[in-house]
Amino acid sequence: MNPFLALIITFAAALVELRLLDFFAHRGWIESRLSRKLIHIFTGPIFLLCWLLFPDVWYARWLAALVPLGITIQFAMIGLGIMKDEASVKAMSRNGDRR
Repeated sequence: MNPFLALIITFAAALVELRLLDFFAHRGWIESRLSRKLIHIFTGPIFLLCWLLFPDVWYARWLAALVPLGITIQFAMIGLGIMKDEASVKAMSRNGDRR
């Protein structure tokens, strides 16, 4: 498989999972505490399963590392107030504060 296609699929899978849990928490269908736990439980395994999509080329590991890096940067930007995303704040914070 093309490593760039694997990168896109991995990003898409991770973002769909995160957005789905954000949506559920924002709607009040699941508690913030449960949402945080589910994010931790599901995000890692999704990333690990997507490793199988990456071919055995030297730069594939760096492309794969962009996924957790991108998610971390997104969370940092929300926490710092650079990005506004109330659904993510509700899904991941303990007290409703973005920090």
